[in-house]
Amino acid sequence: MAPVYGEPGILVPVGQIKPAMPINKDQLVRLTVSTFGDLYLIDSRRHEILHLDAAGRIINRQGGYGWGDGQLNQPTDICIQSNINILVADYHNFRLLRYDRSLHFITGLEYQKIGIYPLRVRSLAISAVGELYLLDDDNQEIIRYTAFDQKVNRIGGYDYGRFALTNPAVIRFDETGGRLVVLEQPLGLVFFDRYGTPLRILKPPTEEVGLDLFCAGSQLAVVTGSATIWLYNYQANQWTNAVSSQPVEQWISGAWAANRFYLLDRQGLITVSVLSLPEE
Repeated sequence: MAPVYGEPGILVPVGQIKPAMPINKDQLVRLTVSTFGDLYLIDSRRHEILHLDAAGRIINRQGGYGWGDGQLNQPTDICIQSNINILVADYHNFRLLRYDRSLHFITGLEYQKIGIYPLRVRSLAISAVGELYLLDDDNQEIIRYTAFDQKVNRIGGYDYGRFALTNPAVIRFDETGGRLVVLEQPLGLVFFDRYGTPLRILKPPTEEVGLDLFCAGSQLAVVTGSATIWLYNYQANQWTNAVSSQPVEQWISGAWAANRFYLLDRQGLITVSVLSLPEE
């Protein structure tokens, strides 16, 4: 069934967060926010992970270029595990790093030690029950690893037919429906169940390029490098776009917490907004 299109919404800014540090354009590239309101960002130029409070103060920073414990060589994605641990994909070191929520280094996980060939991971996701999903940038497929039975399986490879991934950029796990969602570029969504069974392929009604994907309650939000985000409700099979009520720089990453949207622009400024929908 083809999706329906809802009336556009308005993103009304309620605050802005400017990190308390000098920032160059395109230096901060990925954002996630915990339910406690802690902000975590990837600093691509310094190969660092930043932990900020709601005022933009830097509480902690970790990483720095290298291959030792806690060091990073091109971090590409970051996610929060049960509001306890922070997981970071360490692209050129072929590993995953784990920090606590205060961003203190805990351990590194080299993929070959759990029976997976060395991976350059472009994106990662983890479910509430600990299923780890890794987007293999070289083979354009997703590796699913479950620690409790140490089982590995592959999702979206060439044997998936029309569900084979061609240019996947971001993966996220949607807990509201128990679904793995893949953002493909230039812009499309591919859905699998938690085990890798194909479910649905969708394309938003826009020619923009998708840059980031995040869960926003019962909806999925797609950041497209403009002042607009696209929202998809899986149950209603409905697309809605939301535009900022004020002029903003291009958004490149986003997150959702406490019913608010956190949107990172190319200058490193984070705009906090609430969604206003037209009245019925």
